[in-house]
Amino acid sequence: MLVCSLDPKGFLIMASFDSQTVQSEQMQRMLAQLGRLVQQFCETPGKRIAEIHVNDDGELDELRRLSQAGVESLRQLSPFSDIQASEVWLADPMSPDRLVPLGATGELILSSAEATLPFDAIELPSWISTKADQTYYRTQKLAKFKPDGLLQLVERTAATANQMQASSAVSASSAKQRKLIKAWSRILGVQEEEISLEDSFFLLGGDSIGAMKLVAEARTEGFELTVANVFKYRTLYDMAGAMRENKKANANNSNQEQQIKPLSLLKKDDPSKFIAESIQPLLANPEWVVKDVYPTRPLQHVAVNGTVKLPRYSARYELLHMEGGIDKNRLMESCQELIKRNEILRTVFVEAEGQCHGVVLESMTSEIEHYDVDSATDMASFTKELCDRDIQNEMPHGSAFVKFMIVQQQSSTCLIVRISHSQYDEICLVSLLRQLNAIYDRRATNDTVPFSAFVYHAVEKAIPESIPYWKDLLRGSKGLSVLRPDIPLTGAGIPDAVTRTVSIAARQRDITVATLPTAAWALCLARRLGVRDVVFGEVVSGRHVDLPGAGGADAVMGPTWQYVPMRVQFDPASSWTGLDLLRYVQHQHIAGASHEGMGLREIVPLCTDWPTDPTSDKVDEYWFDSVVHQDVYHVETMSMGGVPCRLETVYPHYEPLREWKIQAFVQGDELMFEVVTFKEWIGVAEELLDELEGIMEVLVKRPQEAIFP
Repeated sequence: MLVCSLDPKGFLIMASFDSQTVQSEQMQRMLAQLGRLVQQFCETPGKRIAEIHVNDDGELDELRRLSQAGVESLRQLSPFSDIQASEVWLADPMSPDRLVPLGATGELILSSAEATLPFDAIELPSWISTKADQTYYRTQKLAKFKPDGLLQLVERTAATANQMQASSAVSASSAKQRKLIKAWSRILGVQEEEISLEDSFFLLGGDSIGAMKLVAEARTEGFELTVANVFKYRTLYDMAGAMRENKKANANNSNQEQQIKPLSLLKKDDPSKFIAESIQPLLANPEWVVKDVYPTRPLQHVAVNGTVKLPRYSARYELLHMEGGIDKNRLMESCQELIKRNEILRTVFVEAEGQCHGVVLESMTSEIEHYDVDSATDMASFTKELCDRDIQNEMPHGSAFVKFMIVQQQSSTCLIVRISHSQYDEICLVSLLRQLNAIYDRRATNDTVPFSAFVYHAVEKAIPESIPYWKDLLRGSKGLSVLRPDIPLTGAGIPDAVTRTVSIAARQRDITVATLPTAAWALCLARRLGVRDVVFGEVVSGRHVDLPGAGGADAVMGPTWQYVPMRVQFDPASSWTGLDLLRYVQHQHIAGASHEGMGLREIVPLCTDWPTDPTSDKVDEYWFDSVVHQDVYHVETMSMGGVPCRLETVYPHYEPLREWKIQAFVQGDELMFEVVTFKEWIGVAEELLDELEGIMEVLVKRPQEAIFP
C-alpha cells in the first residue's frame, strides 16, 4: 500500500509492504524510480511516455555490470546452454528499446557474434554503445536478476505472453506481417501506418465477413489462414504467426481444379445420352450447347421455384439510374460481356427425373429491350411499371432468367437488370455490378470462381466433412423451436414489419457485431417458450468453406448463401451471464463457419433423428420457424464512364411469409432490429422488440449480469 502525504512543495510517499515478498532494498529503488517519473511529469508534461527514463546513471551502470555477469548463469539454463552470448539484458516486453529497472522482470535480450540464432533479431538498442560485431536478439522469454546477480527465468502469464507476442518484431518486418497489414488496411479501411502489431482485427472494426475476406486474400498470396485462426489469433502479430506459407498452394489448387470433371455429379453411366434425351428437349433454345449440368443447391432450388411460379418473389430488378451521356451500344456490349464472363448468368434450370438441375451453357446472348420516352414521362414511375409488367411474363424452366432493359430520356438513362435469386446472393451481386461497371469503363476486373466449382466442392467434399459437425451440434435436440401465438391467421398471409433501433456503442469489442442479434434472439426465444434449449435458423454466406483456387469461396459468382441451424443450450441456465451467451454464440459461429455449405434439407435427414418423410419431394419440406439475418453491404452509387450512377432495387412480388424474420441492420454504433411476421401477429412482434431491446441493454452495457433471474 502506498500512502501519499501532500504539502505545498510536493508530496511524500510511505510504502507498506510484506518484506517476505518484496525486499526493503528493492522497495527503496522503486520509490526512487517513482520519484524520478513524477519529477519528469512535472518538468516536461509534453514529453512522450516512450521518452521518459526510469533508470538513473547509477542504475544503468549496475545493469551493464549484470549484463556481463549474467552470461555465465545464462549457460546454466537449459534453453540457452548451447547459445554463445556476449551479454544479456532485460527489456520491456512491449518495447525492447527500454530496459526494465533493477529487480524487475523483463524480456531476455541477448547479444552474440553469431548471426544465425533461432530468435528475432532487433535493431541496435539505444542503451548500447556501437558494437558492429554484435547482433541483438529477442528471446520471447521472461527473466529477472536475483539479489545474488544470477539470472532466473520467470514463467509467463497469459497476459504477458500476449504482450510479448504482440510487440515482438518491433515493426512489420516479415513478409507475412507486411502482407497482413496491407490486407487489414483494405478490408478495415484503416491506413497502413495506423496499424501496429499489437492491434486487434476486431477492435479495429473487423467482423465475420471481414474475416472471410482476409482468409481469401491470404490464400491468393500463398498463405494458409482459417476463419477460426482469425478469431483465435486476433492481434496482427499473432495472426501473422498463425499463417503458414504454402508455396505449392497455387499448383495444388490448379490440380484440384483440373480434377473437376464436368457432368460427374449426374452420376450417370452415359451423361451425354442423359443430356440429349432428358435435358436438351427442356431448353427454351434448342441451339444452346450444354457445358455442364449439376444438381441445384437447396436454397437455389427454392429460388428457382420462386422465379418460374407466381408469385415470382425470387426475381429481382436492379435499376442503374445514370444522368449524363451514356454510350448505349457500349452499354449493351458490356451486358453481353458480363454474361460471357459469368457462367451463373448463362445457367438455366430444368426439372428432370424428379430433380432440379442447373444447366451451364457454352454461350448465351441475352435479350435486351429498348425504350425511348419523351420528356413529359416520369422516369421513376415508368421504370417501375416496366418491372411490374415484366414480372407477369412467364419465366419457365429451361429459359434464361437474366434480362436487360434500357430506358432513355434525353440525357438520362436507366439500365434495368433482371436476375433471379437462383443466380446470386447479396455478396456476389455487389461483385457482379462492379464488374459490369469495370467492363463499361474498360478497366481490369478481379478473377472470379464459377458457381459450378462451388457446387462440386460442396457435394463431394464439404458436405461429407460437415456431417459429423452437424450431428454433434444437434444431437439430442427435439427439433426446431416454434413460436406460434394464439392468434388465428386469416389465410391471406399478408406480411408486416416493425423496427426498433438500439445503441451498440458500449459493446464488448472482442465480440463481433454479428453475434449480438443472434444471441439476443436466442435468449428472447428461450424466455418466450420457457425452454433452455432452442434451435432456430441463421442466414450465413456459405463462403467460409475451404474452396481451392485463387480467391476461394469469396470469389464465387453465385448463390452460396445458406440457412443453417443455430442451437443454444442454456446449461446451466442459472449461472449464465450475458457475456457467457455472447461467447457461446460466437464460438458456434467460428466452429460452424467451415460447415455452412450444407443446407437444412440435407442436415435433417443426414444428421438428426427429427421426424421426416423420406418420400416427400417438396422443396420446402424442411424450413425454420424463425431466422436471424444481418444485412450486408450494398452498392448505392458508382460512376459509369464518368457519369454518376444511382442504384435502386425493385422486388415487384414479395416472398410469401413462412417464418419469423429477425433482421439486423447495422449502421456505425447503432443496430436496427426489424421483425417481419404476419399482419395478425404484429402486436406480438412489438412485444418481441421490447424484449429484444431489454436483452440488448444487458448484452451491450451489462454483459456480466445474469441473463436468467
